[in-house]
Amino acid sequence: YYWYRRAAGEGLPVAQAWVGHCYRNGWVVSTDRATAQAWYARAAARGSTMAQYWLGRCHEHAWGVERGDGEAARLY
Repeated sequence: YYWYRRAAGEGLPVAQAWVGHCYRNGWVVSTDRATAQAWYARAAARGSTMAQYWLGRCHEHAWGVERGDGEAARLY
């Protein structure tokens, strides 16, 4: 987590997506779906298709955001 978080802070989209995974799954940090969604959104905005997929999952399953099937479909 330490190195992913450090690289994420430098703006690396892949690392930002992995920090999102850490928060979504409770890996090393406490599970926090809203924080995971925020990291996925940052990474998706920087072009990470992996993060865009997981952001869509957040919207589909209401993980940290309101459920939005239309937004999920757009992100997928």
